[in-house]
Amino acid sequence: IRERAAKGEDFAALAKEFSEDPGTKDAGGSLGVVPYNSTQYVAEFVAGVKNLKEGEISEPVKSKFGYHIIKATDVKQKTFDESKDSIKTTLENQKKNEVYKDSLEQWKKDYKVKTYEDKL
Repeated sequence: IRERAAKGEDFAALAKEFSEDPGTKDAGGSLGVVPYNSTQYVAEFVAGVKNLKEGEISEPVKSKFGYHIIKATDVKQKTFDESKDSIKTTLENQKKNEVYKDSLEQWKKDYKVKTYEDKL
């Protein structure tokens, strides 16, 4: 299937004919936008998407759902200005989590909290 697509056969037609995924088969294999940081898809699939340039077709990618052949279409790189708010939010959340964990550990020491692992 990959070889046929790489030789120029219509990827959507091949997906409709051979795909075993009922969610994408009728759409010609299209998943729409797959962000590089997506948690909606299994890690192996997202890793397979990340390395593709527009128009490229992946080698078969194995996941717990089977094998995937991925074609990248309409690849867009976000500019820094488009990404900065998301980056800022991620960094702020990481810092908040770090402060929370540090505070929690300090409170455990200050108030002599004992954890009974066998009761959890």
